[in-house]
Amino acid sequence: MGKLFDLGLELLKTFLAPKDELKQTDGLSEKNLRAFLEHKGISDFLMYRYYEELENNMGLYHMADGRMGFIVRVFPTSMNAMGIEDSMYSLIDTLRKAGTVIHINTFASRNVNHLIRDFKHLHPCNANIDNVSILKEMIDDTYEFLKSGSNQSIVNGVDLRIRDFVSTISVLFPHDTTKDEIISVYNQLQGNLRKLYPINFSGSSLVSLTKEMLNPNKSMQEWEMIYDQHRVMNKQISSVGTSVKTIDGSGDFLVADEWQYRTLTTKQFPNEKTIVTSYDFYNLFFDRFGENIQIPIPCPFFTSLVIIVGDVELAREKAANKSRDDMRKVKKLKKDVIDEQPELSGRLKESKRNISLIEQEGQTPFDAMWSITMMENDEAKLKEYSSVIKDRFSTMKNWHIEEEKFGNISLFVFLYSLPLQHHKFVEDFIKRFDILFTSNTAAIAPLLGNISTNRMLIPYVDSHP
Repeated sequence: MGKLFDLGLELLKTFLAPKDELKQTDGLSEKNLRAFLEHKGISDFLMYRYYEELENNMGLYHMADGRMGFIVRVFPTSMNAMGIEDSMYSLIDTLRKAGTVIHINTFASRNVNHLIRDFKHLHPCNANIDNVSILKEMIDDTYEFLKSGSNQSIVNGVDLRIRDFVSTISVLFPHDTTKDEIISVYNQLQGNLRKLYPINFSGSSLVSLTKEMLNPNKSMQEWEMIYDQHRVMNKQISSVGTSVKTIDGSGDFLVADEWQYRTLTTKQFPNEKTIVTSYDFYNLFFDRFGENIQIPIPCPFFTSLVIIVGDVELAREKAANKSRDDMRKVKKLKKDVIDEQPELSGRLKESKRNISLIEQEGQTPFDAMWSITMMENDEAKLKEYSSVIKDRFSTMKNWHIEEEKFGNISLFVFLYSLPLQHHKFVEDFIKRFDILFTSNTAAIAPLLGNISTNRMLIPYVDSHP
């Protein structure tokens, strides 16, 4: 396996160098990144190298820095929000080795080709009836209708497009982890995640998924790829014709010259355990009971929660000490000053709560990053969707998400939110990780499924096995 040249220290320094002496990540240089992307493309920033098929329907990914990991696809349903939360608690409790990186993702995919193929297969039109040609015409018309429904609304008066929610959980292990240890963890998680029906996410599945994200102008047939074990994986994902560019004066980046991608990151997480549940999280994206079929984000989107597992006891001690230090600083101020500035009293309450969570409830703090990237070829619509989802998040007390102001930050957050993608140097420079406790980590895991128990009406198709 080759050296990690494309993500070497000098390369990242070039792109992640701050413009001022304050070392602010908002000042990351874009000029050199834009030139690099134009001449070499995006593949050097994708760390996937090889996929190894193992026994018992398991696969192992080998990354550019020598680390290994696996990906499972899960099938959450809207009426099983507590099952999601319970599964996340089990996941976090199982993965305690310092240096482990967990990605929890959902991609609202336009690639419904396998689903409409299944429809055609289940309607062979060989019934022994009169005027079978009429039946065949009806089936063909429905097939074409479903095929077009991934790009245009299937209902008049609202923007409702067919999607396949692809939800995945990936685990990237530290360098000193053996293959046997990884297999043992995989088998254990199969049991812990049983409410979500986990299955292995193969190399072909990953190539197809990321191919769609980085080549949105291609057809569904072109997105579907078979992993070639004789070629490095990153080159299969980002091939000739893949174009990614940052945009002058914008926090967005451009893919395939006409698709604009906008990344929103968390500026402040919910800070009260009782405020957020998995049901609350689901309601941010759609009405679970199907009463309101207009969804806030009709375009494709990719949402992610990245969790970095540290030394548990050290993390608890560090977080508790920081909270005590914050309390001391605020308490030194005069009461009237605190009363005039709500953020100070909020900071004091949060510090007290954090200490309680650590010392009384035994919860573990993690470094975590939550983000969402929306993908649209109409800038006006993208602006509308961004405004709507921000408003919906604002209804969740103390959870604030904002658009990234610089395209290269937006791009790096997106790339390193993809399954298994992690690099310490990127993490340090984008500075988008914050402390999140076990309870809220479980509640805001971005695992999304169908929005109705009536499969005939769901706009997001649930490809449950």
